[in-house]
Parts: sequence; C-alpha cells; structure tokens
Amino acid sequence: MITASLTLRTFTKTKIRMVSGIKEKRSSESLTEKAARAGWGTLNDWFTNEGFQSFSYKNGWLTNNDEISVMFTQDLGVDLGGTWGNSDTRLKDLGISGAGKLVPNFSPDVYTYDLILPNDKANVVLKPTAMNKNYLVKTFLNLYNNDGSFYKRPETIGVKAGDVLYIGCGDRSWPSMNKQGAEARYYTGTKYTIRVQTAGVGSIESRIKELPEAKRITVNNCEKYADRVIALHNQYEALSTDEKAKISEANRKTLKEVYEKVKFFSDIVKVKNALATLPNGATATDDAVRSAKSDIEKADNAYKALSTEQKKSISL
Repeated sequence: MITASLTLRTFTKTKIRMVSGIKEKRSSESLTEKAARAGWGTLNDWFTNEGFQSFSYKNGWLTNNDEISVMFTQDLGVDLGGTWGNSDTRLKDLGISGAGKLVPNFSPDVYTYDLILPNDKANVVLKPTAMNKNYLVKTFLNLYNNDGSFYKRPETIGVKAGDVLYIGCGDRSWPSMNKQGAEARYYTGTKYTIRVQTAGVGSIESRIKELPEAKRITVNNCEKYADRVIALHNQYEALSTDEKAKISEANRKTLKEVYEKVKFFSDIVKVKNALATLPNGATATDDAVRSAKSDIEKADNAYKALSTEQKKSISL
C-alpha cells in the first residue's frame, strides 16, 4: 500500500504545494499492476464521493488543518476501510483527547454517553472512525445536523457542563459513494450522543435519576449499564461526607441498589466469559491444557470468589 498524508494549512491558492510522508509497503506487484486498481483518497478519514478535483477551498470543502490521505488499494477500498458492500453506519472507534472521561467506554453499539469533566469547561478533540469509511462522519455541538454547530475531525471543541455533542455517521442527507450510481444501496444513518457533565453533586444526582430500576437489571443486560453505573458509584464515593449528604436519601438508595445488582451480575458474566475461553475438558489434549494453565487458574480463582448465590448461575 502506498500512502501520502497531507495537512492543509494555508490557502492563498487552492493548489497542493507539497506531499510529504510518502510510505510504500513493498510487494511482488509492479507499480503498473497496482495502478490498475487506482489511487484512493480520504478527506478527514472519509472516502469522498467524487474525485479530489471537486473539493477545494473555493467551494467550501477544504479549510485550515483538513487532513487528506492518498492511497492505493489492493481490494477496491476494503483493505483501506471503505466498501460498497455493506450498510454499516456505526462508528468503529472514538478517540478523545483533552480533559474529560467518556462513560461508558466507547462501543459501536452504545449510542449515549457522558463526558465527565474535571471542571465546568474544557477543550476536547474528537476523532471518530467509521466502521465503513464510505460513510461521512460529522460532529456537532448542541444542534445536530446544523452547519453552524459543525466541527471537523481535527478541530478543537470548547465544551462546558450542559452541552451535548452529537456524532453522526452516514446520514442520508450527506454525500456518499454508497448512494449514487450502480453501486447505490439502502442504508440509514447512526447518531451518537455525548452529554457533557461534571463530577459535582448536581450532576451525580441528575444521572442517578436516569438509572434503570434495580429489578430491571439482569445477567443478560448488566454489561449495558456496568461502565456507567460503576463510574457513577465511584464518583459518589469520592465525595466528602458533607457533599454526600446533599444527595437525597432516595437517590442514594437507588444508586446503592443498582450498583449492587450490576456488580452481582457483572461478576457472573466475567466468570462465564473466562470459562468459555478454556479448552474443552472432554476433548482437549494435554498440551492444550498445559498451555492454558494460567487462564485455568485465573478462571478458577474468579469462580471461587463468587458468592453461593452467584455460583448458582454458573454451569460447570
């Protein structure tokens, strides 16, 4: 694969003046053979729906600090992260730099998050990566799909408690190679919501009110809530005695019950997952068992740490 990365910094003219950082991974193919597959390029990690000649500073597509990558594909873009072959508009990853912690940790199938700030304000940079880079990704502050609220992938975003960040991928109103020409296919966009919060008493209390009832948490859905609940519990425990007293007794009770239920089932799930990776005792060879000795011991210790009630959910 041949890759050239560009960062656009000044726009007295719209011509690219320099290409730097060209790297080639050698293969047995000649350059002529590679060229038959054509060069591909991304603008801010998106495979554009038209040739680069259609994207310029003059027509508003290019702005300061845009990132362009020019690449050769070995498999019509699939090896580079883009394809006509699916309608998957989820995000693959979400990088965040700057102050704040994302809760829960990012997962493609979780669509609502809290960004917990150490103070009321912070600067953050979001780097979302599409599961399929043929679908455009956009980030907005407070108003979804609004040009005035739009931030490009490399841009710094100033946020404060109460703000909401939205990340969309593959919205049908946005351009994509996957909705034009013979390769057009049906798809719907995916939207992720990130609520900006602080770790203060008011924020903690408002998030407790959003928790599910403890009786609704089961072994099958506990992982959906685990990161959020555990993070909220830890933030509550970090409060002083006086600060804890400011949270209503009913909300303290709710947090305690939900946390204990999530912890109860999460421990079971962890042991089940550990056991599932071990060699099958009926068919495993001696070598396989010896190789898995460390994992077997860890799973055994985790099982022994369960309560009698928790062990009832484990089949050995």
